[in-house]
Amino acid sequence: MSLASHACKSVNLPSLVKYRQSATTAPDIHEVAIDVPGAWLSALHLKLPNPKGVVFFLHGNAGSLENWFVNPEFYRHANYDLFMVDYRGYGKSTGRIESEAQLRADVCAVWATVVPQYTGRKVVVYGRSLGSGLAAGLAAEMGSANHPPDLTVLARWRICWPRQCAPAKSWWARYCPTWS
Repeated sequence: MSLASHACKSVNLPSLVKYRQSATTAPDIHEVAIDVPGAWLSALHLKLPNPKGVVFFLHGNAGSLENWFVNPEFYRHANYDLFMVDYRGYGKSTGRIESEAQLRADVCAVWATVVPQYTGRKVVVYGRSLGSGLAAGLAAEMGSANHPPDLTVLARWRICWPRQCAPAKSWWARYCPTWS
């Protein structure tokens, strides 16, 4: 099996977290629930007293906030808030991802809830793996609306070749750039 074939077929199931399980005990990290059509999304928000801005983090397809929301000390030291959301069906979030359009709409709804709190401050969009496609789309959409983020970071972008991605027939495969 080639590396590209493995990358395209490595969709992992989301991790579920018990509803009553507390995500954090740190006083500056807050659990947030965001209503979206047909579900609510679970998020964690590191809120500092006077931050330089916020890192809006879109995680990959494996795991949940329980294992993605790590090293808040890094963000405290940099004096940036951190906001991270679980997609539908991940962690404590309800519902199920039905389409790319629904997932993108959810990300935009979360963005619209978070970003107004940071007017006049730096806004960083950080996407990792699956989240990198969402981050790229969000940054492009916000840029065309004349409200681009100050920085967009795309980490661990998946690279697929058309032959290996086509059989997957998954909407997420469209996030994979194709190289001939």
